[in-house]
Amino acid sequence: MLDIITLASKKTDNFFYMLVHNNTQAILIDPIDATLAREELEQRGLELVAIYNTHWHPDHVGGNAELREYAPSCDVVVPEDEAARIEDLTGVKATRTITSKDTLDFGGSTIKVHALPGHTMGHIAYEVEGHLFLGDVIFAGGVGHCKLGGDVDTLHNTIRHIVEDLDGDLIVHCGHNYVQKNVQFALQFEPDHAGLQTQLERAKQAEPRTIRATTIKEERSYNPFLRTDEATLIEALKSYQGGSPWQSYDKDGIDDSQHAFLMLRGLRDHY
Repeated sequence: MLDIITLASKKTDNFFYMLVHNNTQAILIDPIDATLAREELEQRGLELVAIYNTHWHPDHVGGNAELREYAPSCDVVVPEDEAARIEDLTGVKATRTITSKDTLDFGGSTIKVHALPGHTMGHIAYEVEGHLFLGDVIFAGGVGHCKLGGDVDTLHNTIRHIVEDLDGDLIVHCGHNYVQKNVQFALQFEPDHAGLQTQLERAKQAEPRTIRATTIKEERSYNPFLRTDEATLIEALKSYQGGSPWQSYDKDGIDDSQHAFLMLRGLRDHY
């Protein structure tokens, strides 16, 4: 049994995660705020045994160097396809590179690795004991952008894979909390959607710099990026602003789900 601690960076708007085994050892996932991470480790009397990165973006790997200096024997585990880039950014060479379907062991718990490309092309996620740590792939009410080394079509395929192939009860831990803005964006297309309205009210009442874990099933119920196969959403997008945005995102050889995803991601980029 692992304890999971959510940490709100004081340097950026990121959230990162500490997995704790037996109140003695810890893994940090995407620890951008090394100072905060050290404080938590020392306060709890924990040994840092590994740093796990989900992808190469600086706000997810920026704490690697300082934490490796703090704990020189800790492992640094990174996606194989992004290892060179992470090393260039941080000056820290990975002790292990991983790909989809690899497994890791922590305190007797098996950690599965999933390839979830699109936000970046080598993006991975870590699944352990019913929890999925997926960096910037899915957020509450949205998904990651593709503006820094990503690809929208690939992200669409990844989201369909998550919806169709992964356990809907997996608890999702995200790298950022943009839920209020994501839901306000989505309500443009479905102003009467009860799930979106509920999420907006919940977001307005939440304490600042907190994040609520969600599930794939919950996101599937309201998050438009996970619902691009639904006829009601597709029709809402087709009729939005007289149909002009839908037409502008048309592309040869795509189905309505991909078309909807392209439109949503494109409009959200400028919202």
